Amino acid sequence: MRFVIENQRMSGLRSGSLLVVAILIFAIGALVFALSHLKSHRIHAGSVAVIPFLHEPSDPDLVPLCNNVSQQVEDGLARIPGVRLIHGAASLISPNKAVDPQAIGVVLKTDTVVVGKIERERDHLIVRTDLLNVADGSQLWGAQSEYPVGTSAQQIAAPILQNVLRKLTESP
Repeated sequence: MRFVIENQRMSGLRSGSLLVVAILIFAIGALVFALSHLKSHRIHAGSVAVIPFLHEPSDPDLVPLCNNVSQQVEDGLARIPGVRLIHGAASLISPNKAVDPQAIGVVLKTDTVVVGKIERERDHLIVRTDLLNVADGSQLWGAQSEYPVGTSAQQIAAPILQNVLRKLTESP
């Protein structure tokens, strides 16, 4: 009888030890996963760069408007807590040259980039804007809007900024 009781006690200790080992293995695995996940998503969460807006080369009168819209969007993003604005996109490209926004984003180590183009059609402006994910090149948001010629950069930039911020602060 004594042998059976000791055998049951040893069996209980083994089960308890196996449970502790299993919990430790699970905890270590979870820690390794969390650390590797954090490394692959460096602290650039919420970072964005604004690539200067493009215009038709045949319409150099749009240069100041394109520059001002880009600057207005950048300034607005800089004022938002939690959004990391990455400067330097303008210094990496030639004025009004089409670029690979994903490549610019990689160089700047940012999560997202805002790109845009302004064109004139008769008496109105067509503004195309996109927010792109640098990791995979996907479009997170995009819009095309029309404005009368003479619309200020601030009036054009305000809805762009509002939509970009909405997208950047959305829960995944």
